[in-house]
Amino acid sequence: MDDDTHSDQEPRYIAFGYFEDRFLFVVFTLRVKDKKLKFRVISARYARAKEIKRLEAYEKAKGTSQKKKE
Repeated sequence: MDDDTHSDQEPRYIAFGYFEDRFLFVVFTLRVKDKKLKFRVISARYARAKEIKRLEAYEKAKGTSQKKKE
């Protein structure tokens, strides 16, 4: 999902997902360097409860789900 609130100079994106048993929150931007697309990670950490709720609301609106598979 887009992160419109934190940068006026370049688009930022938010990615969520499970890694092992923890839910991760990653903020990144895309850049072109040497004619190659690069991912620049701005932040990567375990998600907080409010971020998990934000993802669940986003998924509900889009009709998708990232819920952990048992």
